[in-house]
Amino acid sequence: MHGKWDLALFLGVRSIMEFHEIWDSLMLNYKGNIKSYNVAVYAPILNFNRKFFSKSMEESIVRVYGGGFQEEVDGTDIKIIEHYAPNVRQSPIEVAKKIGVSADTVRKRIKNLEKKSSSAIRSG
Repeated sequence: MHGKWDLALFLGVRSIMEFHEIWDSLMLNYKGNIKSYNVAVYAPILNFNRKFFSKSMEESIVRVYGGGFQEEVDGTDIKIIEHYAPNVRQSPIEVAKKIGVSADTVRKRIKNLEKKSSSAIRSG
């Protein structure tokens, strides 16, 4: 590698869930050895099989980013996510003050978002 990075890793996966399984495992096992990282997702990607020039009419493999459905969230949910994203260690009180809602609202919304996320993972 040349420049800032010492290693580049390409993961070809069939779904975002498969990516997260691999990525989470890498982070769980090696995060302490990684100073910084950058993730980029490219999708869909068409992979042409090795029999590309043969008479066989094999179809290409389509890898899709996110295979599930879009969850309904409102403006308050988006504001909570945007304010938590830079520092997830903030308290609900800090986030509530920034977006002008009660800390209880922030707690309930986060709990609801987590519930939606975990049910999407189970169904995906």
